[in-house]
Amino acid sequence: MTRLGTAPSRKQWVILIPMLPDLISQLRQVGTKLYGEIEKQIATDRQNQEEGIYAYNTWVKQLAEIRKDFDGIIQSITKAAANPNT
Repeated sequence: MTRLGTAPSRKQWVILIPMLPDLISQLRQVGTKLYGEIEKQIATDRQNQEEGIYAYNTWVKQLAEIRKDFDGIIQSITKAAANPNT
């Protein structure tokens, strides 16, 4: 073949031109497969992130409920300590 930076000769073009449709077809197949795999990975990662966010939000909600209950207990204790006769 040719050295880097030099144009193919006429003889080389005669050899290369019939190969171009097959090469283009192969490149398209590789591109389609590659982009398909990338799209699958993006979809999987997106789903994992969404599930992680949902789990985190559920955890935060549960934590807020616990804190609310704890605050209620603290308020009851504080009221009872302030009014020991009631």
